[in-house]
Formats: sequence, structure tokens, C-alpha cells
Amino acid sequence: MPIITASGPHLTTEQKRTLAEKLTDAACAVYDRPREMIIVIIRENDPENVAIGGVTVAERQAKV
Repeated sequence: MPIITASGPHLTTEQKRTLAEKLTDAACAVYDRPREMIIVIIRENDPENVAIGGVTVAERQAKV
């Protein structure tokens, strides 16, 4: 069973639904498997838990 993990900022329930649907569609086409075999895991990250170039996203957002 293919497992797809998406990691990023917080999403609304509708955005999660759309993301899961589109990732599932793409995986079905590539793996040639039915939708029921595709697992999508969405991990949301708080801005203070992600850093780019040693600076957290929260700190970057605060400077804007």
C-alpha cells in the first residue's frame, strides 16, 4: 500500500480534503492501484517548529 506523507503549515479541513484527494489521484495514476489502497498522512507544523537558515518561520513572520 502506498503511503504519502505531506508536511507543512496548518490547513483548513477543506484544504486537507483537497490535498488528500489530489495526492490520492496522482498516486492512483502512478502506482496503478485503486483509491482504497492509497494512504495519505498530513502532518501540520507550527511556525515556531520549523526553521529556514537557522531562523524559525515564526521569527521570519514577525519581521515582516
